[in-house]
Amino acid sequence: MILLLHSDCGAYGSLHQVFKDDQAAEIDHHRSELRLAYATVKGAFPKVSVECYFVDFAGVWQLESSFFTDAQSASG
Repeated sequence: MILLLHSDCGAYGSLHQVFKDDQAAEIDHHRSELRLAYATVKGAFPKVSVECYFVDFAGVWQLESSFFTDAQSASG
């Protein structure tokens, strides 16, 4: 399964309105959203392979699997 979020998303209120053009704040928010989505999918379907990506105006960024396993270790 591929999970994808992108910069300046209207569903999140856009980079300009909600994040006041603070790209770091937007990225932090989307990373936590992807972490939550990953945990939800893996909780329901533990054998499903999940890849997470963030797309911005500079390119496509894949979140490494250690980002999610580190989070699970810290919360579990």
